Amino acid sequence: MKRAGSLFVEVLIAMVVFLVGLIAVASVLIFGLHSVARSCEHLKDEQSLINEVEEYMASRIFSHTNSPSGANTTCISAGKSLDIDGFTVNYSIYRYILPDKPGSRYYIIQREH
Repeated sequence: MKRAGSLFVEVLIAMVVFLVGLIAVASVLIFGLHSVARSCEHLKDEQSLINEVEEYMASRIFSHTNSPSGANTTCISAGKSLDIDGFTVNYSIYRYILPDKPGSRYYIIQREH
């Protein structure tokens, strides 16, 4: 025979177990949403870097007077020359990099006249 009030205790324990599980599921969902949001931001940053490089390349196609510039651009070496069978080519090397994303580097070799 059960004691009076034991059903109430069982119901309370069941509710606590249910709430712990519900909180765990909610925290997993929140973590997933934060991961998706961070991924979206990284993708936007990476795409903006790619767009910057492509815009520079397009401007180089139409005009030979542009030099790479911007906060993400570093001139690695300038005024270098290469001699190929008596023909001298002057060039500079530029690097585009996204500081928030390791490994996102684009190198551009620009021929100088």
